Amino acid sequence: MEEINIRKIPTDGIAYLRKLEGSDLFYGIDHCGDDLYEAKELFEMDHRLDHNRLIFVTYPEGIVYEPLTAEKGEYFGDPVFDEGLIFILKVDFNKRKLIIYRSDLKFKEIMVHVQLDMEEDEDCYNLRLVRYPVTLIKTSKDNLFRILWPLKTEFEIDPHESFDHRIDEYLIFSMWFEDPDYREEAIIRRYPDGEKLWNHKGSIFTTDDGQEWLVG
Repeated sequence: MEEINIRKIPTDGIAYLRKLEGSDLFYGIDHCGDDLYEAKELFEMDHRLDHNRLIFVTYPEGIVYEPLTAEKGEYFGDPVFDEGLIFILKVDFNKRKLIIYRSDLKFKEIMVHVQLDMEEDEDCYNLRLVRYPVTLIKTSKDNLFRILWPLKTEFEIDPHESFDHRIDEYLIFSMWFEDPDYREEAIIRRYPDGEKLWNHKGSIFTTDDGQEWLVG
């Protein structure tokens, strides 16, 4: 049997990497991953997994960066890449803050981009950063879609509807049906009021160079 050329990337226990879309980086998060709702439950339980880690790995060099560290009660969500910068979401349950950092690709300059207060009833359900441009959103269990930043608004969506991505002044959603066969529709809503503008069979896929494809 021929020897397999496998390169070892030391991540101190983080065993799964994702592509940071639009860049040449990969990233990994340990423990609750991007599920900040679960992170809140761990914090309230005073669980031993009281924070998480976020790393980035360059390609093709395989260099590992850990630009920020979390203290007890602090958890990272999925980062996004937009306009040549990396944006990182951290939830601080101790101070009840939502902090968005921005960094260059070499992690030489990392700073707080914006800091928001968590609402009293904030459950972090589906809380995440999306692009383009960078926007902080969440979807409540009662099908209420909320934009937390840069504008603050909310509107109702269908129970089978889920947010996919933003294109400037448009919000792209996907909705699934079983009538009786499974199918999907792409829905375009207006930012920020959520008025439905267009729907079509299939889904909208974004290529690495920014093209929007209607697939289906």
